[in-house]
Amino acid sequence: MNGLGARPSTRLKSGDRVVLELPEPRSIALEPEALPLAVEFEDQDLVVISKPAGLVVHPGAGHRGS
Repeated sequence: MNGLGARPSTRLKSGDRVVLELPEPRSIALEPEALPLAVEFEDQDLVVISKPAGLVVHPGAGHRGS
């Protein structure tokens, strides 16, 4: 801010200059995984599966895969 570092709690005032340096975006390559899911029921409109507790089925913070 204004050519100097600033803390997250610093309040901006009218006329302050803020410069951001954004990192290069990381590639996020999602790949399907074969998961041990038991199909309990399936028809043309619906699939019911039995997923074991704790099995990650989509990536998120702290979970890149199963």
